Amino acid sequence: MDIGSPLPQLSNPPLSLSYGDYLRFRELVLERSGLYFSEKKRIDLENGLLKALGSSSTSFLGDRNNLDPYYQLLRDKISPAGRAEMEHLINCLTVGETYFFRDEGQFDALTHEVLPALIARKRAAAAAVGSTIQPQLRIWSAGCATGEEAYSLAIILKELLPDIDRWHILILATDINQDSLIRAREAVYSDWSFREAEAKMVQARYFNFDPATKRYTLHDDIRQMVTFAPLNLVEDDYPALHNNTVSMDLILCRNVTIYFTERDTRRIAQKFYEALVQEGWLVVGHSEPSPTIYGAFQPRTWPNALLYQKTGQSHFSLDTWTWLQSFNAPPSSNNGLASLPKKPDPVAPILAQENGKLTLDPTTDLLPTLLLPPPASPHPSSQPLPEADPVAIAAVLLNQGQITEAINRLQRHLSTDPHFAPAHTLLGRAYANLGQWSEAKHWCQSAINLDKLQAEAYYLLGLIYEQEAQLESAIAMLKKAIYLEPNMPLPYLNLAAFYRQTGQKKSAQRACRNAIKVLEKYSAAEVIPHSGGAAAKHLLAAAQRMLADLGT
Repeated sequence: MDIGSPLPQLSNPPLSLSYGDYLRFRELVLERSGLYFSEKKRIDLENGLLKALGSSSTSFLGDRNNLDPYYQLLRDKISPAGRAEMEHLINCLTVGETYFFRDEGQFDALTHEVLPALIARKRAAAAAVGSTIQPQLRIWSAGCATGEEAYSLAIILKELLPDIDRWHILILATDINQDSLIRAREAVYSDWSFREAEAKMVQARYFNFDPATKRYTLHDDIRQMVTFAPLNLVEDDYPALHNNTVSMDLILCRNVTIYFTERDTRRIAQKFYEALVQEGWLVVGHSEPSPTIYGAFQPRTWPNALLYQKTGQSHFSLDTWTWLQSFNAPPSSNNGLASLPKKPDPVAPILAQENGKLTLDPTTDLLPTLLLPPPASPHPSSQPLPEADPVAIAAVLLNQGQITEAINRLQRHLSTDPHFAPAHTLLGRAYANLGQWSEAKHWCQSAINLDKLQAEAYYLLGLIYEQEAQLESAIAMLKKAIYLEPNMPLPYLNLAAFYRQTGQKKSAQRACRNAIKVLEKYSAAEVIPHSGGAAAKHLLAAAQRMLADLGT
């Protein structure tokens, strides 16, 4: 049969996929697009596939129980019909929801902090070369969907740059979905795209309203600021000159990598790092995977926003990144792939500064995936070092980020007192902060062998196992930490998150209620240990929202 020729249409499409069909279509889509539909996203694959079948311009032979002809058509990379049908399927699977100025916190940080600083730096660089040189600014919206994000950036620059005509600005907007790119270029939107207050404020200035269609058309001067192009983040070659993905000052890739495996997401993060100039910025969504994936970047925080900057210095610390898995994340797949569309959720760091400490914004609707400290100071902390206790000194050094010095002191102490279990635990924490998981695990296990009452060692092991995608082992370690120290709230919160990931809803609810009980014992302003400076009142509010989201 020539699958490239017109075929009779399937008049009675299947209502759902058999498990075998789910597996083979999942692997084919993964191979061709990088999109990964875990067990928990099976319904998304089914819906997209059935939508593609119902709207396909290419008919095929078959019945509701036989999708072989359609599968074979999709596998055909050579025929125009096969390529077109795969593109059509991908379009049906990647219909992204977006709107203007989506995520007020991130856009506030971009408008008032990041972009003004970039503009000032670019002006100074151009002026240093000569008065005739145009300042340049390069921005990339990766996974732009129907264009609202890219056009929001264009509007911000129009507002920030009274001399915008003197600038050479690139706003590159890319997406794998060709249908979305067509709609983005048209720049015609409904009221649904103007949900944010900021969008409503600029609506009259930058859009023409057609009362007949009730649609808003973007002004040409803003529309022409954005360059749209197809790009597959998993397959295509970038950064590269031929697709203009080099020397970027700012990259936004929000809620895109939730569809990819962890391996692909790590590669994409590295490619973004290479595509950025020094001091450039990366903005990811609130549903992106573990922050260790962005460990090459320095995290920067503002109220309700977390962004990453390329500084040449990596940052990762178990002491300052509290692993609170987003409660919206579905259970992880058993194959170690990142199938968690809400991990982590800096939407939810939803961070705020109070008296110099980083805390949760109590107005947020979501539990944070992680809590971050303020950006590290170039000067050592003024916290006094204990004079007598070398292990206490090492603990203070760890809190200051002086990890190597802390390790050296702990090793010297162990040379004279090799069986001091707290020193082994601190070494486990230090190596975990460096991302040296096997070494960290060794020292935590060593601490437990010496003293089975080392609650922090169990807690650290739980976090380390989570990094290794061994959630059952992680849960076991956190339960032991809670047994030894029942008044530590963070193990309960992490436990609730891990139960949520593994689909154990009732256990997640129970762990969350226990966290609330423990947090209610703290004074409202008391800072919770190992939380990155979060006050009890904010963690309590977040835990209550988490429980509410888990339902009854």
